Amino acid sequence: MKMIVFVALATAAAAVGQSSHLIGYSQLTHGGQNAEAYWSPDGKRLIFQTTRPPYECDQIFIMNADGTGVQRMTFAGKADRPTWSKLGYIAYTLERAGGHDVAVLDIGRGESRVLTDGVGSCRQPTAAPNGRHIVFVTTRWGGKEHLASIDYPDGKYIRQLTTQGNNTYPNWSPSPGGK
Repeated sequence: MKMIVFVALATAAAAVGQSSHLIGYSQLTHGGQNAEAYWSPDGKRLIFQTTRPPYECDQIFIMNADGTGVQRMTFAGKADRPTWSKLGYIAYTLERAGGHDVAVLDIGRGESRVLTDGVGSCRQPTAAPNGRHIVFVTTRWGGKEHLASIDYPDGKYIRQLTTQGNNTYPNWSPSPGGK
């Protein structure tokens, strides 16, 4: 069975009677502003960012695919743009007073740490299909936004991947054979 996550627009369309093509969907979140929902690699859970009382800025939550078991995962600064890894971590953008950095959360331990070093703005991470690398957007080499990669888990070897134009919203294509 294919599962699709709908945002508030689907609910709004149904509310005004435009639901002839929207059958069998369920609202999974309630309250606050919810965005950036992504399936776990095994398809059993969702990760999403939300601003809901009593939190004043975006935080990252995990829930089961049916909307149960909602659990807050981040506790410091503004956290957004989460991305799953098959290695059991979530990479995300952490906004603090000094700017944006790429942070990782070990799901099993519930521990977060910052991978990037605070040079430039580092945001919009996406984990490689094998989980060993994270690509992100950075301004560390001047005012333009470039793509860079960093190794996981040690956070060493930040490599510049693009040199021209402004580059945003990186994403990995699926690996051949799903491996």
